[in-house]
Amino acid sequence: MLSTMTRSPLAHSPKMTSPSLASPKPRKPTKRKMFAVILDIVKIKRKSGEREDKKSGQFQFNELPIELRAHIITFVGAADLLNLSLVDRQLHELISKPNLLWKPICLAKWPCPNADDSATRSVTNWRSYFYQKMAIMAPEKSACFHWKIKDVSNNPLPSARQSLSACTLHDNKIVYIGGQTSVQTRFDDVYIYNTDTRLFTKMNVEKGSIPKFARHSAAGVGDKVFVFGGYDGIEQFFGLSVLDTVECSWSTPDMSDRPAPIPRTNHQLVSVDDQIYLFGGNDTTRVFQNEDGGQFGTFGDLWRLDTVSVQWHEIDCTGPKPCARSGHQMIVMERSIYLFGGGLWNDKRKVWSERFNDMWVLNVDTLQWREISQKSPPAHAFISLPTWRMGPFIFVFNDSLYCFDTITESWNTVRTKGTTKPQKRFLGSATFVEGKSSAYMFGGVYSSVVNCFDELTVQPPKNLISTLLKMEAAAKMEDEMVNAHLN
Repeated sequence: MLSTMTRSPLAHSPKMTSPSLASPKPRKPTKRKMFAVILDIVKIKRKSGEREDKKSGQFQFNELPIELRAHIITFVGAADLLNLSLVDRQLHELISKPNLLWKPICLAKWPCPNADDSATRSVTNWRSYFYQKMAIMAPEKSACFHWKIKDVSNNPLPSARQSLSACTLHDNKIVYIGGQTSVQTRFDDVYIYNTDTRLFTKMNVEKGSIPKFARHSAAGVGDKVFVFGGYDGIEQFFGLSVLDTVECSWSTPDMSDRPAPIPRTNHQLVSVDDQIYLFGGNDTTRVFQNEDGGQFGTFGDLWRLDTVSVQWHEIDCTGPKPCARSGHQMIVMERSIYLFGGGLWNDKRKVWSERFNDMWVLNVDTLQWREISQKSPPAHAFISLPTWRMGPFIFVFNDSLYCFDTITESWNTVRTKGTTKPQKRFLGSATFVEGKSSAYMFGGVYSSVVNCFDELTVQPPKNLISTLLKMEAAAKMEDEMVNAHLN
């Protein structure tokens, strides 16, 4: 039990005496002073049966309304808040509430440009966000992200490849489909990676025939994987197919009498509930001539597939929207789709004639795009790079690991550990498995096909948060001393 505290605890502190009406505006007390005051007024009763002394004007701190208790302890910093949680069980329960205290702490520490945006509203545990954000911003010696790299050059399950698709199932499994090593060598196989057993299994497709293809995209809904697009390297582009992972069947719905997007490559497909969304890509059947040579026809259309009725609907969004592109990234956050990167490919010169580093977010309920004003964006555009989501954060791997915070709409470079650094690549796959707190990268190409299966795990060291906060407080104090000396 907490011991008694005066009815007006803050008024009894000489540091916090209420000013008269004629007094100048009081200076805001420092968080360190507030921490000392709270420790002074929140005392532990060590003797059982000790009763409240009403004549002395004392009362139990825990009898205060929860809003007032929460307001009092928000005057301290995050590091001291964690220390206070060790003082008493009731304080620990109060401080452990994920949103009551931690949301204002997070928004004060990392200002949010769009507080009413769906990304902010979708955060259900602000304490978890605080811990994840601190881990992402940790310095190299305290890095929380660890790489494990496995060479698959001698592993027949599966062989090295690029331009494949990958998506997660609900039971911590990843489905890999197709891919290629060259224009002539493309695959018609399906592999399942079980993150629990850490084993690959080749699926024996009992019904239907998978084409040898690559540069397609896939998205999972329940036990089914919906695949669209791709090219066999010879003459055929592909439309919609469905892989049933329970029945081990591959089917191609007849869309001849229904509206449907044109088959394409290097597009993106994502799922929101039981809906599939498609944007962009290349149409290599149409090559335009310009002063630079040939350029693929590039799509800027947006389609939605109802996976129940298997009906496509083209969406005509009002207002500003992203331009046509291929090689871009799309990530789903609750009811929003983030789209960024990509460019326009010149096939004759084998270069990207344009590269984009813009970012857009689509609200699937209002069907309106919003361009994001990114803070500290990387100098280079992200094209066909491994990308995944962890909570409200988007990760992209290039030569380094980058993280975009959808709450603050800002980028950070993430420090990582590991005996070796993963091979830089593009046209590879990346997925994040929530139940494992790990991301898995497989395949890709960089001068040659990458033959590595990479796992990135989140392993915060003990006392990480308190250590980082103390370092941050010390750095801030040093800056204040330097500024005071200069002034």
